[in-house]
Parts: sequence; C-alpha cells; structure tokens
Amino acid sequence: RVKVPPIEQAPIVESVRCSRCGELVMSTRIVYINEEPLCMRCANEKYHAIIGRGIVDVNSFRGC
Repeated sequence: RVKVPPIEQAPIVESVRCSRCGELVMSTRIVYINEEPLCMRCANEKYHAIIGRGIVDVNSFRGC
C-alpha cells in the first residue's frame, strides 16, 4: 500500500463586489482605484483564468 498525504485545501477568502460591473470577486483578485473596488477586467489589468484547455491569459484569449 502507498500512503498519500491529504491534499491541501485552497484558502477561503471573502468576496468583494466590483463597483463597476457588480460581479462578486475573490478579494485577492480586486484592484482598488480611487478607493473603489474593481475586478481585474474592469480595471483593465492583465489576469489569467482556468478554462478547459488550462490556464490562459484572458486579455489575449479570443475563444475557440
């Protein structure tokens, strides 16, 4: 038998509402501009996302 250690669980962080689009976003993915919370998309920041094919740069991803 092989003993496998338990998988570490992802940390739970609070959600913050983007002041521009209203989407709830993990607080670690919020940017504050003029003291307003903005999601990465509304703040025009580069960010990555996981899709079916893996991790992609969302700013250059155009779909299929």
